[in-house]
Amino acid sequence: RGLPLVVLEQTPDAVPWNSFDYPFPHCFVVGHEVRGVGDPILELADAVVEIPMAGIKHSLNVAVSFGVLAYEIRRRWLELDPTAP
Repeated sequence: RGLPLVVLEQTPDAVPWNSFDYPFPHCFVVGHEVRGVGDPILELADAVVEIPMAGIKHSLNVAVSFGVLAYEIRRRWLELDPTAP
């Protein structure tokens, strides 16, 4: 459909989730809890963002990650257009 594809995944090229300028509209993908996002999808991605983790653990529950990212994207869109649904 021509939408930019933004992937939430930890990769060497990923940018922090809170410093990325999310286009509207776009499609964002979160991966499998253990295996993450597959290489074929990463190759199609227009951008890869990550939620940096502190400490020795380097993963966050995928449902929580989705919620954090979705909340931030909506918050930013509402800043641009407070009348948006």
